[in-house]
Amino acid sequence: MHLPVTYKFISNPDYSKTVTRDISKTGLKFISEGFLTPLSEVALQINLFSKVLSPTAKVVWSERIPYTDRYYSGLEFNEFNKSESRYLEDYLSLHQ
Repeated sequence: MHLPVTYKFISNPDYSKTVTRDISKTGLKFISEGFLTPLSEVALQINLFSKVLSPTAKVVWSERIPYTDRYYSGLEFNEFNKSESRYLEDYLSLHQ
């Protein structure tokens, strides 16, 4: 599932844009331009059609995509507003 996402490290004011490669109720995988250090805290904005979800997450892993300068990165949600989390769960149940 490819959803638009913006993300930034908690300590950095600048957002980067990407798309998800996979998403679940507990986390997501996306493509990043560089290596994301595991355990780093990240603020997310996930565009889910008519709603923007804003959880925070922790980087669990980051690995280089062969033959490119990009990385797949896996993040686990830390803090997620309950209504936004429910919205994501409802969306996933309809689209998976």
